[in-house]
This record gives sequence, C-alpha cells and structure tokens, in this order.
Amino acid sequence: MKCPNCDFIDKDEAFGDPATCPKCGAIYEKALRIKADKERQELFEKKRLESAQNHHSASLKGRLAHASTSVSDGREKRATAGAQNQKKREQQMVIVADIDMPFWSMVSFMIKWVLASVPALFILALIVVGVVSILRILFS
Repeated sequence: MKCPNCDFIDKDEAFGDPATCPKCGAIYEKALRIKADKERQELFEKKRLESAQNHHSASLKGRLAHASTSVSDGREKRATAGAQNQKKREQQMVIVADIDMPFWSMVSFMIKWVLASVPALFILALIVVGVVSILRILFS
C-alpha cells in the first residue's frame, strides 16, 4: 500500500485497521479524500486559468482591433475638426463687453502695463526727435 499523503510504500498489514500510515500517521481514507480534493481544485484552477487566458486573448484581439479602428477614426475626426477649427479661427470676431477684475489686481495690472510701455515711449520719443530734426533741417 502507498500512503497518499507522504508516498510511503509498505505492505497492507503495516498500515493496520483503520488504514493509517506508519510513517506520517495519516489516515488512509482521509488522505485519499484530501488528495482527490486537491487534484480537483488544481484541475479547476487550471481550467479557470486557461479559460481566463483564452478570454483575455480573445478580449485582447478584440480590443486591438477596436483600438486600431479607434485610432483611424480619431485621426479622421481630428482632420475634419482641424479644418473646421481653421475656418472658425478665420471667421471669429471677439467683442469685449465687460471686464470684471478685483481692484488690487487691476492696480497691479495697470502698473505692469505702464512699466512695459516705458521702452515703447522711449522709442516713440526717438522717432519724434528724428522727424523734428529732419523737418528743422529742411525748413531752416
């Protein structure tokens, strides 16, 4: 007889009645049921894993096909949307009706605007001095 738990082999008489393994002490009937349950569980897990892999593989193929279709659809949509947006940009007109801004933010903005206009005023002054100098030379 062979013990289903530890694979110990001996004569049937060595196992006794009820059949108990002399090496590990496992009861033969219980060990057989446990071993059969483990085998059924392993078989179930193996089938479940294969099913999941097949499903995943089929799902992946479907998703890849869908993805390639989605990519080409997206490209077409972007191309048509880009053409439409270009037309909108050419025809778009903006009218500012109101600016709602907190007081101190507006003060800060105006100060920055004045400081940014200093170089422009300097360039404008140079142009005026140049034009006045040329006119003075021509008419004097």
